Amino acid sequence: MIRHLFIATLLSATVLANGLPAWGGQVPAAASTPDIPISHHDRVYAGEQFSNTVSVIDPEDNKLLGVIRLGEPSPTNFSPLYRGQVLVHGMGFSPDHRTIAVVSIGSNSVTFIDTTTNAVKHTTYVGRAPHEAFFTPDGSFHEAKKDPVVGREAIAAHWKPFFHGGPEWRMTVHDLFGDGERFAVAYTWEIKLKDGTWAGSPGCAIVHTRDGKIASWREYKA
Repeated sequence: MIRHLFIATLLSATVLANGLPAWGGQVPAAASTPDIPISHHDRVYAGEQFSNTVSVIDPEDNKLLGVIRLGEPSPTNFSPLYRGQVLVHGMGFSPDHRTIAVVSIGSNSVTFIDTTTNAVKHTTYVGRAPHEAFFTPDGSFHEAKKDPVVGREAIAAHWKPFFHGGPEWRMTVHDLFGDGERFAVAYTWEIKLKDGTWAGSPGCAIVHTRDGKIASWREYKA
């Protein structure tokens, strides 16, 4: 799960087209991927940080199909009793395109939305002021005691079997600190067993960012 990136935009749009982006070269597809004609099967998801919602749009006729409400607009969210998300912002696909991760800057959270039902599956809270959720094209993911996986496409392929039909999982971030474009993350990674209990182990990662995206993620586990 990609946790922390730092590019600010007022509107972040993600397009799903039959399980693939609507235009070749758009993240997370390769630049060589051919264009796919837009149809009523496609959806545009737009994160709106002022209303704290995600709009779902049919791009074929530019029709708003509905709104996924993750929080309330100002001034409601100024209340000390407010429990929703604040400054809904960046987005990222899971490798199988069945989940969108929606990052909220103000509430330091990532909300996972099922793209089949548009239902919120889970919200997890991370370190201060997260933004986008992507690796750089030449980024690397390096698990402890394994060879690194290099390139955004290779990283997506590496994680696809886990997201597609894999066990329910959760990652709890306990601490995060950094300087400039380098960060350290302490976390616990767990999977849900068949008996309903959770099993996992603590770990940490050294993360380097570049141009607001993750350039390298290297894990160290106990």
